[in-house]
Amino acid sequence: NGVQFRSQIIRELNNLLKSNHKFTTPYHPSTSGQVERCNQQLMQLIRTYLEEDLNDWDEILPYITHLYNVSFHSATKFNPFYLTRGYHAKLPVDFILEPDLQHEIKPNSYVYEIAVILQKARQIAKYNIKNSQKDYKRFYDSDKFDFEFNVGDKCLINYTLSDTLNKNKLKHKFIGPFTIVHKINNLVYEVESDDGNHYFDRIHISKMRPFYSRKNVSEMRIVDKDKVESIESSENVRRTKRARTLPRYLMDYYLGK
Repeated sequence: NGVQFRSQIIRELNNLLKSNHKFTTPYHPSTSGQVERCNQQLMQLIRTYLEEDLNDWDEILPYITHLYNVSFHSATKFNPFYLTRGYHAKLPVDFILEPDLQHEIKPNSYVYEIAVILQKARQIAKYNIKNSQKDYKRFYDSDKFDFEFNVGDKCLINYTLSDTLNKNKLKHKFIGPFTIVHKINNLVYEVESDDGNHYFDRIHISKMRPFYSRKNVSEMRIVDKDKVESIESSENVRRTKRARTLPRYLMDYYLGK
């Protein structure tokens, strides 16, 4: 969502390439979860194989890419190499375990065999992906609570940069209050802070929480069905009857024991 990707040049380039440019929600990586998960795996492999100079990551990138392509994928139940070529990659260990293994290949039948294998493997992979997506959705919805905002509602924002700029663990994670200016859809909103210092043209609902203002007027409580009593001062508030005493170790310290 950077301005360099929303410029007129990029817009004209997309028109020439006849491509549909889609934007993701800022600070919400799960919007492009497949790309982020792949990048996370590649970064983990690069960190594993780097030794001293961290700038040499580009030299081992071809080996890391091949390692990823021949690895088992939990969603498709295949490796990417097999789904794109129709046969398993030959690794160095294969030549050690099967040094004399040779097959007589007929070009015509081999091409037909590969085409059939690819078609069948990709159908199975699509079926496995749909089942994996259902499992991912069930896991994601297990601890998710549904709520929705409307224009004019108040909310708090969990802004990522607020933790980076103010490195204090005791500070509140949410800033605000903000007012909903525009509802793009049920998940993405346009908000503006009440003091006018902050503005977000796109913010995901996972970064938002409802804001409840504290009442400045005296609170009301219902005594019975027909009578309402006003709490004018803190003296009338019900408090615990438990005796407040000093802990034993503090009492011994003050008494010099």
